[in-house]
Amino acid sequence: STQSTWGFQQRDIRGHPLISSFLCVCIFSFLFFFFCSCLFCFVFFFISASAQMLGPFRHLLFSSCPAAARRFVTDYGSIFQTPAERAKAIRSKGKVQAVVGAQWGDEGKGKLCDFLSKDMDLTILCAGGPADSHRAFVDGKEFVLKLLPTGVLRPQTTSMLGTACVIPLQTLADEMFALDAQGMLDRSRIKISDRAHILFDVHAEEGRERGRNSRRDTEFVGDDPCYVSKSLRLGVRMCELVGPAAQFSRRVHELHKMLQGKKYNEVEVNRVVDQHLQVYRPLVEGMLCKSVEFVSAFVHSGRNVLLEGHEGTMVDPDLGTYPHVAPFGTGIGGMCAGAGVPPPLLTDVIGVVKSYVSRCGPGHFPTEINPDQHDLSRLIEREREVNKASGKINRIGWLDLVQLKYAHQTNHFTTLHLAKLDALSFLDEIRIGIQYRLDGAPVRTYPCSEDSLKRVEVVYEQFEGWKQDISKCRDRRELPRACQKIIARIEHLLDTKVRYVGVGPDRDDVIYEPHAHVPEPMEGLAEVYYGNKHENLRFDRDY
Repeated sequence: STQSTWGFQQRDIRGHPLISSFLCVCIFSFLFFFFCSCLFCFVFFFISASAQMLGPFRHLLFSSCPAAARRFVTDYGSIFQTPAERAKAIRSKGKVQAVVGAQWGDEGKGKLCDFLSKDMDLTILCAGGPADSHRAFVDGKEFVLKLLPTGVLRPQTTSMLGTACVIPLQTLADEMFALDAQGMLDRSRIKISDRAHILFDVHAEEGRERGRNSRRDTEFVGDDPCYVSKSLRLGVRMCELVGPAAQFSRRVHELHKMLQGKKYNEVEVNRVVDQHLQVYRPLVEGMLCKSVEFVSAFVHSGRNVLLEGHEGTMVDPDLGTYPHVAPFGTGIGGMCAGAGVPPPLLTDVIGVVKSYVSRCGPGHFPTEINPDQHDLSRLIEREREVNKASGKINRIGWLDLVQLKYAHQTNHFTTLHLAKLDALSFLDEIRIGIQYRLDGAPVRTYPCSEDSLKRVEVVYEQFEGWKQDISKCRDRRELPRACQKIIARIEHLLDTKVRYVGVGPDRDDVIYEPHAHVPEPMEGLAEVYYGNKHENLRFDRDY
């Protein structure tokens, strides 16, 4: 029908059967697809979230879904999670622990790494070369590892040399043969990053020439010259050793020309190339791996991974006591880069603290003592405080909590390992540095300038000694009261748990307290010594 409205002819089509059917189909199609989309999103989100929420019931949920749906959720179920939630989900599958030196090195990292590696599937030496070594005792027998991680002493653990390592292949071969002769090596469980650099004899020669006036004892074995070559883009990596021979030869000749200058001898360098291609290439070819993908597979599959640090936080080139520093990052940032592990995936950062301080080579540290004026100097002989690379005797001093607080700020330790507590058992009194004063005023942060570091005066707190054997203790409550007081003071000042305490040289001489807690502030005043003065100070964490 039609009708006239405002001069226009209008046709009524509402009753037309085709038009009505078309409109109904459109409306119902829209509603159907909208409902299906909402249902799919809800089910998809529920299944992906249930991977974390349902725990033991997860397999029941997935088993009721079609195989295609299970594969889809497994591959893409994390798109609804934030990066922090994804990292938390990965951490919940397995442990990724990092052992970081909290002082100037030689803290006792090797023993803790050996202790932890019994539960690890993969141990990674993140950086460094033969200048710094790890020491571990197995059944009373000492093992000094210059290159390999301590995980090689555990038959079930895979060990890897990370991307920031510099490796002299002859030293690696000698160390492997020595361990193999003692039945302590499974070569199938040793991996080397294809991105690690090769340390040549020319680096060691350069180091010996520069080592006489060097600020670092690592010059003697060539670590520093090798890292210099790396920073100048002239280093030779492991992947090039197993690549085309012509390219490897060209890179080695370029390196020797730069380091040797007028002493460059093409014939001698050709011998070096032939030795590496004929002797060392077959040795390492089966050990090389794509380290980033290799480590990522371990982490994402829920297996336990341990990152072993070299040296200590205070020789980090950016955060340490420059210029007396290492050529590579020694803190947690450098370790993550050397291992190829993203920092958010770490479950624990364990700071290793020796019960006293030692340092080799030049560089001031405030709590250093004169070895001729105190019984603490007897530690040099008792604990063999000698640098393995240079043979120099380490300088020693009292534990410094101001320095430890700085190391804690740069690494954010989740827990601490107090190493070599048994080394102090022969002392009548023990001191701990708790505050710096510069020109009579308290210093709240660790000084950056070496001149300021030399001028600070240390405020010490004094504790009684215990003079008894503690190597058989396996619980903190079994320790003498004086030991417990020192541990509690460290925990309180640093606001961090001490879960591991080293009480002897053997691999099992460790007190492990998984549920250790930070104690409440102790009442009273702290008895301290400032120079020749004796006074009392109110104790708080701001020291």
